[in-house]
This record gives sequence, structure tokens and C-alpha cells, in this order.
Amino acid sequence: MKIRWYVFAFFLPIIFLTLLYLSARGPVYDHPTAFLAKMRGGQHLCIVFLGDSITAGQGEENNYVFQFRKYLKNTTAFDRTQVFNSGIPGDTAAGGLNRLDSTVLNHRPDLVLIAFGGNDLKNKVPVAEFESQLKAMVSKIKSQSKADVILMTTPVFAVPLSEKAIRPYNQAIERVAKETSVSFLDIHKRWAKEIGWFGSSEGFMQDDHIHPNEKGHQLIFQEIAKSLELF
Repeated sequence: MKIRWYVFAFFLPIIFLTLLYLSARGPVYDHPTAFLAKMRGGQHLCIVFLGDSITAGQGEENNYVFQFRKYLKNTTAFDRTQVFNSGIPGDTAAGGLNRLDSTVLNHRPDLVLIAFGGNDLKNKVPVAEFESQLKAMVSKIKSQSKADVILMTTPVFAVPLSEKAIRPYNQAIERVAKETSVSFLDIHKRWAKEIGWFGSSEGFMQDDHIHPNEKGHQLIFQEIAKSLELF
């Protein structure tokens, strides 16, 4: 019994430090390989951002889609790339699924970036229902287009208890990405790393404590850019 305790006591700090390292190092980027091959091959591209008010850039002109377009202007891909912002304030995964034909597939996209969760939480949509709608969205995109898909988690909110409440939705997003074999971008984890254990997300948020300010949108843009190997 004593030997077992000594072994446990020896390995416990190692396990703790390993978990701490994995938590602190931030997201591991999952790259949309087919889209990247088209981009490197000089093909004409169409990118659609699908989401809610964060994607729409509510309250912030320099939102992450705007920053993405601005970055493209300084690259050789600008003249051959179309970018559509299909973010609608207040939208949920169900809304995104319902308007998939009219705001995404009609553009014949090569890449679709999807970001839902905040309004599903706000409207108390069951996580299982949210997950099913997200999965249906990905399935329809894959069956009716040749687009790569990136699923993105919801950022940290500067609202009490929101961190715990949003977690099941973000976990559902990751499960759908794995089950449907599409790319996954953990925006939430990137924010958490930037804020640190004892920091606050308020410096990245507007006064409503829900929508990102320019600095918060910059974090999201940087993660997308890294996923697309722009820098």
C-alpha cells in the first residue's frame, strides 16, 4: 500500500504540470486542407462567414470579418477572393440552418466558417437540439457543395456564470467537428489563454459585456488567419 502511495505521489505533480501545459499552450490549429490547396494553387475563392451578431460585427466596425477583408487587400489572393458576411444578430443554429440555401450555398462557397452558440444559450435551446442542428448544417454544406467547413466556438463572455453555461455548447461544437470530419477552431480557448487564470475578458468586450470590441475581434481574426496559414 505504501509503495502505491509513493508512486502516486511521484506522478501526481507530473500529471498536473502536463495538464497545465496543455491548457496554457492555446488551441491546436486544424487546417482546411482542400481550401488551402485551392488557395495555394491560385484558384478563385469564395468564403462565407455564417453566424450571429458577433459574426455580423454588431457594435464594432473593425470586426473580424472586416479585418479579414482588410488583410486580404495586401495579398495576391485579394482579386480572386470573394468574402461574404452572413452573420445576423440574434440568430441561432436553427436560424443558420433555415437560411443556409439563401445566405451560404447560393454563393457556391469554397470555405464556410460557422459560429453559433451564444443565442442558443440565451434562448435556452437544449444542447442536444443545438448539436443536431449544427450537424445538419455541416451535412447539408458537404452534400451540396465542395466547401471546407470550420466550426468555431463562442468566445468568453464578461457575464457572471456565462463561462460555465457556454461550455456544453462549445463542447457540442467540438463533437460535431470530430463526427463530421470538419475543421475545428477553439476561439474560446484562445480567449481564455489571452485572459489568463486571474484576468478579465472586459478588455476585449464592448460595454454590453457580450460583444467583442476591436481588440476582441482581432483575437478571432488572428485565430482564423493562423488556421488558414496566412501567418
